[in-house]
Amino acid sequence: MTKISRFQELKKSTAIRILSTDELREFDELKSDYEKQKYLATRWCIKEAMFKADNNIPAFDKITIIKKQGAYQHSDFMISTTDEDDLIIAVVIKK
Repeated sequence: MTKISRFQELKKSTAIRILSTDELREFDELKSDYEKQKYLATRWCIKEAMFKADNNIPAFDKITIIKKQGAYQHSDFMISTTDEDDLIIAVVIKK
């Protein structure tokens, strides 16, 4: 769980540490600061949950989360997210 506002001070170095190359490309295409904050917060929240479920995962920037038809996907985890107001919650289960 994280707050979107935690990512209000957008720094490229933070995005580079959290996002994979493909995710960074998507992030750079987003128009508004809020969209970027929510994108970064969601990816961080999912990857943090993945790390807590499996401490053997690589660095966050080595993991790519794909959003397909409104659902987040990763080959090794089932992912569920929800958000309300300033909060994002991610739950993952290792496959």
